[in-house]
Parts: sequence; structure tokens; C-alpha cells
Amino acid sequence: MSSPSVYWRRAGCGLVTTRFGPRVIGSDARIQVIAFWEVAGYLLNSALFILVGIPLPAARSGH
Repeated sequence: MSSPSVYWRRAGCGLVTTRFGPRVIGSDARIQVIAFWEVAGYLLNSALFILVGIPLPAARSGH
């Protein structure tokens, strides 16, 4: 189990990245990152939909 200080470090890192990220990361890279996470989210959502749907016929038939 992680100590509470790990969470504070992560939160601080997120705040610093949010504040100074646009100065360090170019606009092209940000657009690519946004596009990547949209595709990744779509694929994960699709995989979850399929995995939940696989046992559905067995659950409906009562087996």
C-alpha cells in the first residue's frame, strides 16, 4: 500500500504539468495526445462492451 505522501507528489506533479505543460509541450503534440486518448478510450470501451456481452446469452438462459 502506498503512503499518503505518494498521492501528494502525484497531485503536485499534475498541478505543475497543468500549469507549465502548454509552455513545454507544443500544440502539435497536444493534438496527437488528445487524438490518441480518444482512440484508446474508444477501443477500451469496445473491448469492455464485447467482454460484457460474451456471457450475456448464458445469463439469459439461466445456465
